[in-house]
Amino acid sequence: CWWCPKQPLASLKKLWSAFPDLWEELRQLEREQGRPFKHRYSAEVLEIRFRKELAEEIAEHERAA
Repeated sequence: CWWCPKQPLASLKKLWSAFPDLWEELRQLEREQGRPFKHRYSAEVLEIRFRKELAEEIAEHERAA
């Protein structure tokens, strides 16, 4: 399930990148619950991490080209 907090970070990263509407819904659910989505990570923190990883992947790809 896309909203399961037990899914691996890789699955959440795919959700963030491929399904922004569902990611926003997840963020809204988190706001309504008033607690982080995943035990140690809020959706906001995960989004920051995913953006950083994406930037690093792009930079690595550009260096290799």
